[in-house]
Formats: sequence, structure tokens, C-alpha cells
Amino acid sequence: RMGNCEISVSFLCLNVGGPPGSSAKTRNGVVSSIIKGTQPHVVALQECSLQQTNLLRKFDLDPERWEATLGVDARIVWDTSKMSRIETVGPGDDGERVERLVSECIRKSEKEDVTLADWPFSHRSRFVLLRLSCDPQSDPVLVVCWHGPNIRKGLNERKRKEIFIAFLRLVHRVKLSLMSKTGVSQMGVVLAGDFNMGIDKAQTALRELELTVPTGFVIPEYTVSRRRSLKPSCIDYFVLSEVDHKEVSSFQIDNEESLTRAGAAPVIAKFIVENCGSLDHDPVMSIVQLARSTSLLQLLREPDQAHTEKTESGLPLEEHTIMLTRLLLVILPVLVILKIGQRG
Repeated sequence: RMGNCEISVSFLCLNVGGPPGSSAKTRNGVVSSIIKGTQPHVVALQECSLQQTNLLRKFDLDPERWEATLGVDARIVWDTSKMSRIETVGPGDDGERVERLVSECIRKSEKEDVTLADWPFSHRSRFVLLRLSCDPQSDPVLVVCWHGPNIRKGLNERKRKEIFIAFLRLVHRVKLSLMSKTGVSQMGVVLAGDFNMGIDKAQTALRELELTVPTGFVIPEYTVSRRRSLKPSCIDYFVLSEVDHKEVSSFQIDNEESLTRAGAAPVIAKFIVENCGSLDHDPVMSIVQLARSTSLLQLLREPDQAHTEKTESGLPLEEHTIMLTRLLLVILPVLVILKIGQRG
């Protein structure tokens, strides 16, 4: 591998629950339209209890292209033409299963953390973790979907903050365990969800956590959609670690212009706006930059993907590298032949 470049990956976060009396069929159509209109790499869904096959069918997603985790509440859906799931830690199929490693981290955390022990994490219904990679050259990222406990569960604000901090500690433990098993010095984390906690309170909780456990987590702020601005607080957001985020944004599903800017075709945007009342939440999208190593072969074959950064010669940086590499490939065989001739 010769160098590094970055690839943009889009993550869509959406609570698919709707108000009482709303049509599930209409709601599924809106969710399907949002996913098809924005074409994200990964989708994090909350309040989604459909079985995997039903989920893909209900949201009209091609099972040959899309895949989804199992679960009761929090689900991760990804476009397999863009992302691949890394299910083992170690070489080939003989490595340790990521799911087993996660379960072991949960057991350890429940023994050591009173907050986790008090709250039933073990049923795994409100969160899911997995590793995804863009291609063999890109660094895998730990993707997490979380649906935080709400006040209707009898948990006051202080207790929900404690659970939020305890969950971040658990995610950090999983990350460190994966890093140890794979021998890497860093690993990106993208945690998306309906946290049922205002973003301002989450920022405060994160500062408290960093005083005891330096996790490196950050919560990018964004402009809340008009519909959500009428709510008491912003509860849908991303928590990131060791990834460069280009932007986090919320597009308004009651505004056709906002949807078309997000990539939806006019006819899809019109359908979403006409039926936006079937959803309680507006989608939030995060675009992050993942590191991608560039091999010598890629440098020779893909000069059109070179960076625009210039060298002193005025050439783009990777074009300059390609030219030098090709020159070496011509010169080295000549030098070898000359050396052999001298020995003879």
C-alpha cells in the first residue's frame, strides 16, 4: 500500500414510529421513499420490529442488494453494493465472531457497571453493533444503532443520563476489544439513534464521561428540521469517534425543496411531503470520511481518482507519484540487466 485517501460514506438515522392511528402501510411507503431518494450507504432505524425479510419487503428494498440486522427495536440496514459486513476478527473464517466478542463485553460491563446491571441490556433489543467496510482497502468502522430509554419507562432524567454514559462506556469497551484483537491503533465509530435525550444534555453527559474515560466521542451539532424544532428538544443525532465528519444534517420531510436537495426525485419528494404526518421523526444524515489505503496497482490503474493537492512541480500529488512509479518500473529492470552483465 502506497498511501491513503478518503471515501465519503453516508449514514441515515430514522425513528420509523408514527403517531397513534397513522397508517403503517403509508408509513412504510414514506420510509422506503426516503431511503431510495437519499441512497445512503447505511441506515440506522429505531422502533422497527419487523423481521428481516419483512423489513426489506415492507420498505420495498431489493434483498439482493440490501441486508439488515435482526432485532426488535434498533436495526441497521446497509447497501451491500457499497458496504460489506465483517463478521469475524482475525484471518479468514477462523477468527473470533464479532457478535461473540460483543456479548463478552456486555457480560463484563454488567459485572462492573451497576447502571448496566440495573438496566436490561442483555436482551439486546434497544441497540445493535456491527463492523462494516467499504472495500478491502478501507478501514472497517464500528456502526452502532441505539434507541435510548424514554421517560415513559419510569426513568427520570438523571437515570437516563447514567444509562447513556454507561452505554458509551460499553461501546468504547467493544471498540478497544476489537482494536486489541485486530492489532490496529485506531478504529472509527459511528453511533446513530433516537437517544430520547436532548443533544445539549448529551453533550454535558459526554463531558462528564471524558473526565473518567477518555473515549474521544464527539456529538456534531446540526440545524434541526422545522418540524422537530417545535418539539421540546433534539433527540436524534450521531455520536462519532475517530472519523472525520463532513456534515450532519436533517432534511425536512414536509418540504419538497429540502428533500430534493437531499437527492430525492421530485415525484418521491412530493409523495413524502403529502404523507409526512405518518412519521413522528425527521431523518438525520451524517456524511463521514473513512480512510482508504491505495495500493501500487491502484495508483497505476486509477490516475483519474487522484487527489487535487499539488506538488512543487505543479502536478497533482498522486499523479506525481504515478509518474515516478512508472519511471521506476522502467529503470529498475534496466539496472538489473546491467548488474547481471557486469557480473558476467
